[in-house]
Formats: sequence, structure tokens, C-alpha cells
Amino acid sequence: MRCSRVVAAFAVALSSLVLVPAAANAGGGGGGTVAGPCGRLSGVTASPTVTISKGVATPLSLKGSIVNCSIYQQRYWINVDEPTPVNPNCSAKALYFPNSIWSSGSSQSFSVSTSIVPAGATSFAGCAGTHTVRLTLKDRSFGYVQQVVTLTYTVVVK
Repeated sequence: MRCSRVVAAFAVALSSLVLVPAAANAGGGGGGTVAGPCGRLSGVTASPTVTISKGVATPLSLKGSIVNCSIYQQRYWINVDEPTPVNPNCSAKALYFPNSIWSSGSSQSFSVSTSIVPAGATSFAGCAGTHTVRLTLKDRSFGYVQQVVTLTYTVVVK
């Protein structure tokens, strides 16, 4: 008789468990109640034109907001690159590590400024024209990609 009571109590305990599917981390998945890493970029813009004159480029400026859609505090970082640069002497590359901790549901603005011309670059052939810059938002705990945003800007060589 005792054994049947233990089995019945165990069955009741198991029936009270609720399984909740995990949210996908890629693409900023989930909503405001995601228990794991979750972030997204909002209102991201790039300076429309970068000018290269005598080997010196005006900075590429990127701005926007990072939104924490997790129920936990999170930290994020942004990797900036050009997925298909025509010439590596004129392509955007930057890492942005804000020191902020985002509370659940909070949003904070960011600003990244980077030169698209590395020191010592001498050849700018193929630099003029439209460029695509990619911002990859990752959580700092595990490095999961939260969202990828691509923007365009124009390079003028004088």
C-alpha cells in the first residue's frame, strides 16, 4: 500500500511540471520574457559618406540603441566589419564593448566611430563607391549572436 502512495505522489509531482521551450538566440529571438541572453539593435544608422583624401579618411560613424529583451541583466558587444570588402585598405573594422549592464527591458544608445583606412595603407583602388557594413550584436556571457544589421555608406576618394 505504501508503494502505491509513493507512486501516486510522484505522478502528481510530475504532472505539475510545466515545460517551456527555450527561445532561439539568433536574430534577437524571443520577447520580453526570455530567460536567457536576448538583445537587439534599434534605430541603427551609419554616416552616409566617408571621404579619403591623401590617405586619410573621415571617420565612419555608427549610432543606434541596444535593447535588452531578456528578463535578466545582460552585457553586449558589437563587432563591426564589412562582409565583402573590395579592398582591405578601405573597409570598416571595429569592436565596441560598452561597459554598461542592461536591466530587463532597458535600452541604451551607442556610438561607434572608426577609420576605414588602416595605418600605412597606400592603395585605394576600388575604394570609391557603395560599401556594406555589418554590425553583429553578441552577448558578452557566451558570445551568442543576438542580431545582425547591415547598412550601406559611400566612400569618396579625392
